[in-house]
Amino acid sequence: MNASRLVVAVCGGRRIPCGERYRSAAQLAEDTGKDLALAGRFDIVFGACPGYADVLVRSFLAARLEGSRVIGLSMWENQSEHIETGDPFYEGVEYRFLGRHRSHDIIASSDAAVFFPGSVGTKNEFSIAMISVRHPVFIGCPTFEHEQREWMKRGLTEEQRNGASVEGFRTSKELLSLLLLLTPIEKPEWYQF
Repeated sequence: MNASRLVVAVCGGRRIPCGERYRSAAQLAEDTGKDLALAGRFDIVFGACPGYADVLVRSFLAARLEGSRVIGLSMWENQSEHIETGDPFYEGVEYRFLGRHRSHDIIASSDAAVFFPGSVGTKNEFSIAMISVRHPVFIGCPTFEHEQREWMKRGLTEEQRNGASVEGFRTSKELLSLLLLLTPIEKPEWYQF
């Protein structure tokens, strides 16, 4: 990844359930992908699976400017396994087939993490961002933000919460303005793409 570009991890559920709150979150993901791409200052890393991240990535790919990158970290061993499971495979995404769980890799290779509604895997990525890597965290969807903040109160010690940066966003423009305040951080060599 280019050292002057901000790498944004995109996390969220593999499935987008029915209901207005989920449709709104999916629309927010789509708008966010487009706005991040048009800003021309961001690269994306995601878990290479369907759901909210997939919606954002498709929108990002459709609008992206030259020089931006999308890295898909697949839990499968190879491209054949990845495709056979029904996970998306797009032209323009640089895939890494890890053959293992990849939550830590998604977060550690980024400068900030953006979250949409999800379940166990999303909460795991959220925990990694908050405790291990201590990245700025941005949460789309008011209900999901409330759930995550409640979980932080119950599930994290004060020491773990101390210094954590969690911001909610309601529009892609709001998120973009928050991300533009950040600068890329130095990452261990094995997390540089």
